[in-house]
Amino acid sequence: MRKEYRIFIILSLISQGLCEYGSPCTTTDNVAGICVPVKSCKPAFDFFAQLRESGRVITFSEREEIQSLHCGTFRGVAHICCDPSKLQLNPDGVSLLEKQKCGIYLTNRVTYGYEAKLMGYPWMALLVYDDERDPYKCGGSLISEQHVLTAAHCVRGRESSIMYVRLGEHRKSTAIDCVKLGPKTTCAPEPLEVGIQDFILHENYRSVYNDIALLRLERKVAPDVHIKPICLPIYENLRSLEHEQYVISGWGRTETGASSDVLRVAIVPHVDVATCQNYLRPFGLTYQLNSTHICAGAKNLVDTCKGDSGGPLGYTDIYNGSSRFVQYGVVSVGVSNCGERNVPGIYANVSHYMQWITDHIHEDDTSPKTTVAPRESPETTEINSRSLEEPCLTPLNSSGFCVPYSKCSLFQQWDIKYGGNLPPTIQEYIKRAQCPKTDDNLILYCCEPETIVTAPIKERSGNGLNLYLNPMQDFHSQLNVEGFDILSGQRCGTDNGNRIAGGNITMLAEFPWMALLIYQGPSGEEFRCGGSLITSRYVLTAAHCLRIAYPLIGVRLGEYNTSTEEDCMKMGPKLKCNPPAENFGVETTILHPEYNRRERVNDIALIKLDRNVEFKKHIEPICLPIYSNIVWTQTDDDFLIAGWGYMEDGHASDVLLKAQIKQLPINKCSEAYSIDASKFRYLCAGDEELGRDTCRGDSGGPLIQFAPYNNRRRFIQYGVVAIGRNACKLTSTLPGAYTHVSYYMPWITNNIVN
Repeated sequence: MRKEYRIFIILSLISQGLCEYGSPCTTTDNVAGICVPVKSCKPAFDFFAQLRESGRVITFSEREEIQSLHCGTFRGVAHICCDPSKLQLNPDGVSLLEKQKCGIYLTNRVTYGYEAKLMGYPWMALLVYDDERDPYKCGGSLISEQHVLTAAHCVRGRESSIMYVRLGEHRKSTAIDCVKLGPKTTCAPEPLEVGIQDFILHENYRSVYNDIALLRLERKVAPDVHIKPICLPIYENLRSLEHEQYVISGWGRTETGASSDVLRVAIVPHVDVATCQNYLRPFGLTYQLNSTHICAGAKNLVDTCKGDSGGPLGYTDIYNGSSRFVQYGVVSVGVSNCGERNVPGIYANVSHYMQWITDHIHEDDTSPKTTVAPRESPETTEINSRSLEEPCLTPLNSSGFCVPYSKCSLFQQWDIKYGGNLPPTIQEYIKRAQCPKTDDNLILYCCEPETIVTAPIKERSGNGLNLYLNPMQDFHSQLNVEGFDILSGQRCGTDNGNRIAGGNITMLAEFPWMALLIYQGPSGEEFRCGGSLITSRYVLTAAHCLRIAYPLIGVRLGEYNTSTEEDCMKMGPKLKCNPPAENFGVETTILHPEYNRRERVNDIALIKLDRNVEFKKHIEPICLPIYSNIVWTQTDDDFLIAGWGYMEDGHASDVLLKAQIKQLPINKCSEAYSIDASKFRYLCAGDEELGRDTCRGDSGGPLIQFAPYNNRRRFIQYGVVAIGRNACKLTSTLPGAYTHVSYYMPWITNNIVN
């Protein structure tokens, strides 16, 4: 048995105390102590370190003393009672923070509430709430690959309404953030939206006191040019510093009173606590401020405002020998008149809370936390066996049995599918499935053997043969013969409409290949991406549509108006109606094996439906470029786009819309999005005069052309919506970048063969 595990067993086999983290206790020397993790108590840490180095066995008297200090096991970590004067920052937490590259910033002159430099503050986080009127109530800061620091008042009582954290944001109203510097346009990668696995509030939070919280993300976030963690004062010399001024940043209300769409930064002077107390007393501050607070502001109307709660207050310092941006405060309290002259804001003092932070961040698996101590004794096993398989009701009111997490096959399948990075909706289901605790405090979950919860979907990376088309070789020799026969042997791309350009409403069944991807969102089923039916069993879409926070649960075909049960349209004196739309389950998702979201390459995927589609007038496949004479298109060719995405005024459309655009030179997309679009196999298209383009709600949808196809004129799909902007504003002329389907025909024909 490993020595570290043996040490943990010593602590965990004894009776669990009633204390919690940070609660008062009494040491063996009758000194008032606090309950902390073993590694945070220096005498205990040094003792176990010496024990490991020497290799000797712990004595009976030593074990008795350690056991007498044990005050509980919380979040799977043994805690002991420790003299406050002998505390040290938790070495595990410090190691996690110290080993990462943090606080790397782009220099930027900051004055009175100026717009931040693009990607200049890559640690900024937005908490996104389920509130259409005000989704961005708070901010935060990324402090590790899996932790965001924010204010407790942003979280308390709102846990169920926080949908996810957005990282890498700059301008809230655009999907791709770009700035023009001289003749060049620089763009940041797309922001990242990550679900939350755990909310950790300070146990003694009350009003202005201990207003600090951690969000543990559902998965680790890979550093990128626009997403990097901020440094924290883990070194003692940093915690002892007091700066004359600090930098604040956020999207809150500006000095004009309006909410800012773009990230703004400002320099604010430090204000001592006593002066701050006097400043704020006329504005209703009745609490006594102390060393756990920092005050800053009170000059030139600069202050953090509503919407910036939870955001960082920091400054540049020498951090481990390099100049880095270090966070010293968390936006806590401001006065009701945001930006009031000579009135500072109050911040939680991060230096004071480094003990708490390092005690609560850890690097391990991302499975849901169950605070259960190891049970090794036969007596405990007997108790547990009597607790198992009690009847219960699942969150969907289906009959089930209470079993350990590891015994529920549904949970295990989810873990396999998501690699431990469970989407928020599944996390919520598991949380609600928890059975009442047993007498021995074992946590069990209500599990239905044949549950009707969203079935786990198999995922594979696709056939690795012939991933791309080689334009220098014979076209047909690169296609899978069986796949070609499937595509060429079906009726496809039928013209059922009038092909009117300009963002018009479509006719009924005009684009019968259009698909809507159904996700399990926080409020139920949601449409978040599109796709196209290409055979009786497969839908073509974008790979990034299968990598969002919510689980894919189905595909809808034959839809026209998402707000009506029956789709009808008056044509002259007659009322014509479509048959009902049809929902399909998902058997398998197939991503291109070399898809890379960060580098925006190979953004293409297939969805295998759970059953064959019966073709009807409103449900038919689109043609693909399977013949050598239709593989390539040319600049200025006309194309059609269609979708239910954002319209020109920024609102989603219930009705399927269409618009005509032209193929543009590939360098237009390369310049717009700072990518090598030709190398990455994109097709560039848009309307440089009116700015018509597909929008974020149409990701994964088709770019099509009406052209000759096997001696007939048919609609042929040449692109999959990959990169575009987030609103169809006619004043914007950025083109859209579409995954070029022709390049992927070998991969597609290989993977549609059963």
